[in-house]
Amino acid sequence: MDRSLLGPRVVRFADNYCAFTETPERAEEAFWHISEAMNGVRLRPNMDKSRIRRHANAEDLFLTVVVKSN
Repeated sequence: MDRSLLGPRVVRFADNYCAFTETPERAEEAFWHISEAMNGVRLRPNMDKSRIRRHANAEDLFLTVVVKSN
């Protein structure tokens, strides 16, 4: 599957894929490109978890900060 993602800049963390694009339109294209690659190996994105975000950082994918108030 990873070999078929030659178009957009894509980073994979375990089973999560993140594409970094310059415009929202390119983000849509990247989303569908990744979805098609997944379909090629009989997988599909979880539409409840999949989304296009603005101003996301790669750290958001694996770094969680919890702030507790006293």
